[in-house]
Amino acid sequence: MRRVAGVMATMALVGGLSGCGSGLADLSTATEAAAPTQTFMEVGDPPVRLAVNDVGEGRPVVLIHGLGTNSYTWHEVAPALAEQYRVVTIDLKGFGASEKPLEGPYTVRAQADLVQEVIDRKGLRDATLVGHSYGGGVSLLLALDDAKAPRQRISRLVLLDSIAYPQDTPLFFDLLQVPVIGDLSMSVIPADVQIEQALRLAYEQEHAITEEAIARYSAPLATAGGKHAVVETIRHIVPEDIETIARQYPNVTAPTLIVWCDRDRVVPIEMGRRLAANMPNAAMRIVRGCGHAPQEEKPAETLEVIKAHLRGAYDAQLGVQTN
Repeated sequence: MRRVAGVMATMALVGGLSGCGSGLADLSTATEAAAPTQTFMEVGDPPVRLAVNDVGEGRPVVLIHGLGTNSYTWHEVAPALAEQYRVVTIDLKGFGASEKPLEGPYTVRAQADLVQEVIDRKGLRDATLVGHSYGGGVSLLLALDDAKAPRQRISRLVLLDSIAYPQDTPLFFDLLQVPVIGDLSMSVIPADVQIEQALRLAYEQEHAITEEAIARYSAPLATAGGKHAVVETIRHIVPEDIETIARQYPNVTAPTLIVWCDRDRVVPIEMGRRLAANMPNAAMRIVRGCGHAPQEEKPAETLEVIKAHLRGAYDAQLGVQTN
């Protein structure tokens, strides 16, 4: 998880690198482009307002975005899924239209607890979790918690180029963890410039790097609260007990689809293969010609394999297959 955290730190510059403002004021910037069905839920203690989009009917599918992005990352797949399922997208604490407090933890565990409260308060049962990158790490923690519960509420899991294991840390990540240097590095280059460079590093398909994508990812984070959220998330992206967590992956028995881009420079495909080998009911599908975000770079292929998994098509097809 450490090397991925480092490269994701670069990707996380997806915003929060210029501008001013703080805390609750950050909420208004991203809310202007919020979907009509978007609402805000106060969860946690102390409470934090999370932006939640809830559309469609049927079995629930919960979409959890990666570090530095927000629910916009699902814009190519969520509408199609909502034609058959109840689709719930959540902006994690500190990202998108959600509140960006200057206090409180920005850990994977803390984010998982907030998402779990959203799931509980919405009464979601028989749910499928779909997590991308950092959101995959959040999803894994939720699945591990659910595996210990008397009644499992997570019926399926989809992990897209997910963080999961310790990895080497590049110099840039180390610099961001230094209190003064890290904060300064987040305040020099304009957010849209950093976002474009981060996407070029992460994505293989240039067509996915649109002006709209750059605007959607940079605007919510070009604030003091947004910068704080990115830095604090990076500083705590590797759980102290990551080795213990990784040893528990075999306990997740929910049918799991692991989707990976064949040209991922952020989280190597070997991490996906390792994860698939360590989860008893996992099938892996490799999407050709994309980098780190299959849902944005290859949305049609990604949607196809997610829908197939929701239908149970891969339940008896464990192992790795190319798409």
